[in-house]
Amino acid sequence: ELLFVHFVKSIVEMLIYSHILVEDTLTEVSISKKEVGKTDELSDAVITITANGDGADVSNATSTNDTFTKTETSVSFTSKDAQTIIKGLVSGTYTLHEDTAPVGYSTATDITFQIDENGVVTVGENVVTNILVEDNGFYFDLI
Repeated sequence: ELLFVHFVKSIVEMLIYSHILVEDTLTEVSISKKEVGKTDELSDAVITITANGDGADVSNATSTNDTFTKTETSVSFTSKDAQTIIKGLVSGTYTLHEDTAPVGYSTATDITFQIDENGVVTVGENVVTNILVEDNGFYFDLI
């Protein structure tokens, strides 16, 4: 009888103290503005990423960049001397647009990219980790 009571008590404690923890990892997009062939970040580029529908959503997006702002359909920031990391973009299609280039540099060509339900980033048909636009010095790094 004592063994049975101890067994039941153990099962009850397991049920009370057990839990299932499910954690989602936020998608991270890392963005750098650099001069072609250089490694230093360029400050003062104003960049906007816009959600293009099909489930794309910026409402949960965050960044440690202190210039980061958000509207219903886009996020914007000014590049600094370190890359900007944006977390929380969900699956869908997005367009990156450089609104203003640093003084002496040209703006980058718009880049459309997709994030799938597993956080995999593609440009066109290609799965990417880096996008290098050499003609105007814009470097876009997707993680």
